[in-house]
Amino acid sequence: RFWSLGEDLSYYPWLGRPVTSDFEIYVMAAATALEKMVVNDHPKAITRSAEHMQLIGELITNAEQVVAPLREAPATLLHGDYWPGNIALLPEDEDDEGDERSMVVYDWQLAGVGPGVLDVVTLSTNSRWSLSPLPLAPEDIEQAYRAELAARLGYTWDDTAWRVQHDHALMWHFLQEWVEYLANAPAESVDLRADLLDEIGRTPLAAIAKQRLGLYGRIGMRPLPAARQTAVQPIAQRRVHPVERPRRAGQRAAKTALETVHPPQSVGALAKF
Repeated sequence: RFWSLGEDLSYYPWLGRPVTSDFEIYVMAAATALEKMVVNDHPKAITRSAEHMQLIGELITNAEQVVAPLREAPATLLHGDYWPGNIALLPEDEDDEGDERSMVVYDWQLAGVGPGVLDVVTLSTNSRWSLSPLPLAPEDIEQAYRAELAARLGYTWDDTAWRVQHDHALMWHFLQEWVEYLANAPAESVDLRADLLDEIGRTPLAAIAKQRLGLYGRIGMRPLPAARQTAVQPIAQRRVHPVERPRRAGQRAAKTALETVHPPQSVGALAKF
């Protein structure tokens, strides 16, 4: 109903814009959450893993690259937290849709405007974290979405274009939601499910970051331009353009984190930032 109506939805300023006007807020929140992890040494599934710390730091530092393809996609109305915990099926006697049962979607606090793939990734990832094993594979969920979109609106992606959208949406979803969630979640919610976190987070994201962002190394790290290969100083001591602040905050947080996890090897790795 709202597909490609981003301009019309602009009349509702209270809706979030996660990959545009609210982008900097989310990136700074992710950098702050990473620093909180280091200070609290929590959750240990993250703070005791150089790979996790490097990955988060790299995603923060390269956040502009992460969202670039998403900004080019058609915008629609996003729920923002679309997963079964916020969906209720109506009883069959209240359903007038024949064989298909109607449903009600709750919890619209994170409603926004952006590419629909963000809700698809949220549905798949959050469901796997809370409800594994799922009756459908993530690929089946994505295929159902693409088929419905083609049938209702005639909008299609080829497989390559869809994979780009999906991969960048997964990286952004992790930055926008998961880093802050992991920093504040009870230890038992994360540390006892470290293997699942690897399966749905670090492992696919590290491969995606290497492929999509042109990174290299253990998780794929690339050097910054020479002008930016300087010691990372506290943001308060530098006069930096607002868009640059979250990127440098991410570098500083990752540097501190890596020194905490694996000195001195981590420091040498981070020198390539």
